Amino acid sequence: WELLISWAGAERYLIRVAPGAVLAPAVPVQAVELVLPVDTAGQRAAAAGAPFGSAVVRGSDLFEGEIVECNAALPVLLGGRARPSARLADLLDPAGLTEARDKIVAGSVGPLELMTPGPEARSLHLYIAPEDDARRVWIFDVSAQKAMELQLNQSAKMQAIGQLAGGVAHDFNNILMAIDNQVFDLTTRHPVGDPSYGALVQIQQDVTRASDLVRKLLA
Repeated sequence: WELLISWAGAERYLIRVAPGAVLAPAVPVQAVELVLPVDTAGQRAAAAGAPFGSAVVRGSDLFEGEIVECNAALPVLLGGRARPSARLADLLDPAGLTEARDKIVAGSVGPLELMTPGPEARSLHLYIAPEDDARRVWIFDVSAQKAMELQLNQSAKMQAIGQLAGGVAHDFNNILMAIDNQVFDLTTRHPVGDPSYGALVQIQQDVTRASDLVRKLLA
């Protein structure tokens, strides 16, 4: 078999493969670094009408750098101070910035989990993309998603508690049945008029109340 590989503006390589042989180039192939151009115009067009926040930030430190442009959704998301010449650090809760910086240094481009400041804080996911000599950030409000995750986690915890309570209730009910059987046997040997009869009846009544409580727990 012969396979001809070509790339626009690059050399062509002819690869010959014999049946059952390991695929290997007949001509030495040089490593080619492919660098795709950033569609700056496309990013700007997408950001302009996007329902989520976007901004171009210039500076070595993303959060201390200056916002040079932002879309209309960013001030809605981060407040009226989100405008050109502002810093992202002033618009976000500082508690999450250290971890976000560490992720950026490690090569992460998102999602970086951040919060807006204030009592009605929003949960944010921030993504980074290069744009000319700066960086564009995309910021999404994931508060509803986080609230749903919290609700699901809480539901899972309540379900686990319910299963634990159910298991304990079943075990406790077995103990109550054993006590009730023993008391019934004792009442046959200590009938009415026996000094122990009154205490045994009281134990039976307590077992009945405990059994009612077990049924409520199981319900």
